[in-house]
Amino acid sequence: MRGRWARQIFVMAQVAGASWLGARGALAADATKAGMPAAQATRLCAGISNVFALDMARAEQQFAQLAAAVSNNAAGHVWHALAVLGRVMIEGPARVDEARIAADARAALAAAEPRRADGSGWREWYDGVAALLLARHALSAGEGAAAVLLLAGALQDVRAATRCSAAAADADVLLGAYEVFINGTPWYLRLPAAVLVAPGDDAAGLARLERGAQQAYFFGVPARVVLAIVYAWREQYDRALQVCDEVQARLPGNHQVDALRAHILLREGRVADAATALARVIARVKQDPRPGAVALLADHYYELGRLAMLTTNYPAAGAHFEAACAASGRKQVLRAWSTLRLGTVYDAQQQRAAAQREYARAAELAAGVPIVRQYARLFLREPYAGQCLE
Repeated sequence: MRGRWARQIFVMAQVAGASWLGARGALAADATKAGMPAAQATRLCAGISNVFALDMARAEQQFAQLAAAVSNNAAGHVWHALAVLGRVMIEGPARVDEARIAADARAALAAAEPRRADGSGWREWYDGVAALLLARHALSAGEGAAAVLLLAGALQDVRAATRCSAAAADADVLLGAYEVFINGTPWYLRLPAAVLVAPGDDAAGLARLERGAQQAYFFGVPARVVLAIVYAWREQYDRALQVCDEVQARLPGNHQVDALRAHILLREGRVADAATALARVIARVKQDPRPGAVALLADHYYELGRLAMLTTNYPAAGAHFEAACAASGRKQVLRAWSTLRLGTVYDAQQQRAAAQREYARAAELAAGVPIVRQYARLFLREPYAGQCLE
């Protein structure tokens, strides 16, 4: 069930992030829960509310102002980094984004010194999130050993935060997600992670996520989305769809919940229902003027193309993959995959010359996507024959 773990985790993480980031409404400022003075909490929650509204530029500006105004608090730096990362996930990366995220994470760790325990757990939580961001940066730079050390340190900080009152539930979400998802990776990743970082624990991770879904201040909605994913992995589809309904009730204007629902329906084998859900998402997004919402169109078109391929509706698949390419913007990885998939559509229709043209384009686009380049070169030599690519 988890053979295509890499792309599935990426897609699900994107859906989870966008479901949270696409929320409508505001996060109420609570100085006690946020772990900072009331004025700072108000500014922080205003920025998070703009993230919810997909006004990423304004959110980034507010978080940068908070970081500058309160130099000894990591919150502004961490939330600025998360806002930039959210924009990258939705719109694709700009040249300076990765360096900016890493700089914010380093500034957050520096701002947390000296580590005076205040009992709330937020200092440890922010340390952990900052270290997770740096681990992600190190991994993308090919620095595997540094990434492992950073991940281990991040989980140590997050685990410490779970033992504190205010930040415990938000820390549970992070730790629970690790404990569950690491068990869904191949053995050659899972075993080293267990030895060098921390072992997975499905039961404990699920309990943490369920607790976080009910009690987390910042990450309550993401916890519910991750829970839906976990239930779907466990083939508890009714429960997963029930969580989708709960999220939809909390965020009635959020298009992304239907995208999550489509992934669950597809895993259940309900291809037609999944396609209907995705088509509903696209119809809503087309009416939404927010740049962040429109930027997700390419992802939805790509998934619709995959569904059309499953039902051998090749004309529709080709149209969806072409639309994904056209809407991909800065999403180079998605454009490379969409182009490769377009080639497979032509091969399925016995249009070999057109297929080879798309494979050649995919190989050019896939400079940073080795698996796409490998497939493209393979299919340039011999036609696509229905292999499972993802």
